[in-house]
Amino acid sequence: MFRSLRPAALGVPMLAAFLPPAVAQSSLPDMVVTAPAIPRDRVGPVDGIRALTAESATRTATPINEIPQSIQVLPQQLLQEQGSVSLEDALRNAPAVQPPNPLNYNQTLTTRVRGFRAEVYRDGLSAFFDGGAAQSLLGVARIEVVKGPSGSLFGGGYGGGLGGLVNVVSLLPEQSNSATAGVRLGPYGFRNPFFDVNQRAGTIAADGTEVLVRVQGEHLQTRGFVDGIREDSHTLIPAVTVRNDRTSLTFQGFFSQRNATEYPGLPVAVAVNPGSFAATRFFNPNSPDAPRSVSARNGMTALLDHRIDDVWTARLAGRFSVTNLEEKGQGLFSTADPTLSAFPRANFYLTQDQTQVSAVPMLEGRFTTGPARHTLLVGAELDQVTDQGGTGFGFTSPFRLASPDHAPYRRPAPGLLQIDNRYTTVAAFVQDQVTLWDRLHLLGALRFAQLEIDSRDPSGAGFTATTSRLLPRVGIGYEVLPGVTPFLGWGQGMRGDPYVSLPSGTPQPEYSEQIEAGVKLDLGLGLAATLAYFDITRRNVAVADPNVLFAQRQTGEQRSHGFDAELLWQPNPHLSVLATYAHINAEVTEDTVLAKGTAVGYVPRDAGRVWASYRMLDTGPTWLRGVTFGAGVQAASGAPVGDGGTRTKGYMTFDAQVAYDSGPLRLALTGRNLADQDYFVAYEYFGGAVAPGAPRSVFLTAALRF
Repeated sequence: MFRSLRPAALGVPMLAAFLPPAVAQSSLPDMVVTAPAIPRDRVGPVDGIRALTAESATRTATPINEIPQSIQVLPQQLLQEQGSVSLEDALRNAPAVQPPNPLNYNQTLTTRVRGFRAEVYRDGLSAFFDGGAAQSLLGVARIEVVKGPSGSLFGGGYGGGLGGLVNVVSLLPEQSNSATAGVRLGPYGFRNPFFDVNQRAGTIAADGTEVLVRVQGEHLQTRGFVDGIREDSHTLIPAVTVRNDRTSLTFQGFFSQRNATEYPGLPVAVAVNPGSFAATRFFNPNSPDAPRSVSARNGMTALLDHRIDDVWTARLAGRFSVTNLEEKGQGLFSTADPTLSAFPRANFYLTQDQTQVSAVPMLEGRFTTGPARHTLLVGAELDQVTDQGGTGFGFTSPFRLASPDHAPYRRPAPGLLQIDNRYTTVAAFVQDQVTLWDRLHLLGALRFAQLEIDSRDPSGAGFTATTSRLLPRVGIGYEVLPGVTPFLGWGQGMRGDPYVSLPSGTPQPEYSEQIEAGVKLDLGLGLAATLAYFDITRRNVAVADPNVLFAQRQTGEQRSHGFDAELLWQPNPHLSVLATYAHINAEVTEDTVLAKGTAVGYVPRDAGRVWASYRMLDTGPTWLRGVTFGAGVQAASGAPVGDGGTRTKGYMTFDAQVAYDSGPLRLALTGRNLADQDYFVAYEYFGGAVAPGAPRSVFLTAALRF
């Protein structure tokens, strides 16, 4: 942890070796090197923008350099110094991650890691559809991104992610009293007031049991940079913790709703040949008279942590949530075909009501056997989602590039797709992390998972598909030199899909398998990095069925392989630099519909980001103390619109922030896309579309803390 102090600590005996014995013994006083305490968040120590510990890869708080798998942590300080206001903003820092586009109403279902679908978890529990204002960063302590299949420890909903997972770790009540209130202002009528109040309510027992309370809330209102977009959302997160020196019990509520205009994207021809489109790139094909869609997510999370003795700790995470969606808008079809100039257009109306119940009890033991340090984890998982809803479509006049117009919205009756589904996950898992001689790190995990999908239509017809499978994971890392730890890992994942059209009517889960090899570096002088090569194979792939509207069929196999890297440099408290890069080659390797070698949709081949911050702490003019300057560049190559579709063009954007943070006051001015780069990104909507990147935007944040 303190490798940066090694040169100074070694210098004293080296100097003494060259001095006369009398001087060496009498002239040099004893030197004691004391490192300043490193701040901690809920999971563990965080040194500036670098977290030293993570919990999502192993479900235990483990030093990152001891985990033989790629995992990236985005701590709160990094997000604050970049002025991040959405999950998309935050995940731009993670290599090999395609974040969800805030314009898409299904906000987090389009997240991808290393080329394949990834699940979003909150505090280690599946969030499934993750409705409401899911892009909000209110109440986020950190975000952890786990690379590769994670099926040995995670499931729920359809099951674990095939390419990885994103775990959002919440801010919980703390012992120190504090209060923050502020507002973010920006273009297009962007207004985002927020607050965070944390209080120690008092002691309720002679053993020191105390009650801590925290309430966080925000409201967001904006017109959006796309024509006709209106958004109005709010989030409230109350929490109470009862704790003593052995036990902590937290109940956290969440109440979130988002009202926003639907955006179906634009045909890919607009990006390929902008001259063919007789409107600006910010045109919204959705009718301006369509009412806004509404998504809400409400529920309660319970987190129990009880230290039984010096070895064993019992943990329980549970959640009950209700998600409601009423989506209204107009969709365009065949938009991924660059040769078309006219596109069928349909009004649609979708309702979806989901209830999710999750429970993950675990027992963790930390002990030694000879030279080995063990962290043993035994646990189980029960997760059930009921999903009911319907979709109606009614075709209207076509949409033409040469004369883009709006068709009136007429709400169709739900009828095309009626679903009454239930997804049940039952699992048991065991994991052992072993460290030998403080240098050799071994990990082994095994999960027995049963995934059941029960799907019915209004007539009662449907299917029940039950699959049981052992999902293993192993890894090894060895510190060959101080701060140099090569690692090798292998693991599997499983994910169900109810929307599959097969002659038997019973779909099979999709499976994934990854092998990963890399190195973790902690070289002193504030330099740390993770570099990894990965190879993931995905089987039983569900692709669009050309014979059945909105249905899928399972036909083959896909492969994603490449390289990703994250580098952090913090030579002193003033300066920090983050640099990331990923190269991903995701393609079809076996299929009866798609040709071998077809590129997997929405995944850019190359992408990266560099961000640097400089903090005026105790140097420079007094009036500059507390000022932080930050700037960065993000670049990505084009991504195919749909599987094998036309690629968008690459782009590069520049961002910057200047902030003043001293005493109770924080002011920050954040600029996005400062060069006003004109670009499109692949947009996952129906069969695929494109969406414009946000133009130059400047945001002001002002907050008072007490």
